[in-house]
Amino acid sequence: MSSLMDQIQGGPPMGGGMMPPDMGGMGGPPPGGPMGPPPMEPGPGAEPAGDTADVIRQMIDMAKQYMDVEDDDTEKAQMAAVLKTLTDFLAREQKEQDDAMGGKLSPRLMRQAYSG
Repeated sequence: MSSLMDQIQGGPPMGGGMMPPDMGGMGGPPPGGPMGPPPMEPGPGAEPAGDTADVIRQMIDMAKQYMDVEDDDTEKAQMAAVLKTLTDFLAREQKEQDDAMGGKLSPRLMRQAYSG
């Protein structure tokens, strides 16, 4: 009977309570040390970190930088319109956040909360 069990288990049992060699990696620290592998860097097209208001603020800063270096008045006027739109988005975002602090959630925030 012992030889049948040896064949099923792949060899004679190891003595002394030792772990079989094919199970040596189980239970040890994950790859990359005890904290796991380092976080992956976002690739091209990945969502930026932070919330919507942070992204809008970045866009506003970039629009201001563009207006500082642009010489053409027509281009500056067009970017001023974009800047106004961005500040409107930021104001709406801040109002939604303030309302949410008061217990009133907008439909957009409700969708974000339930979508994951």
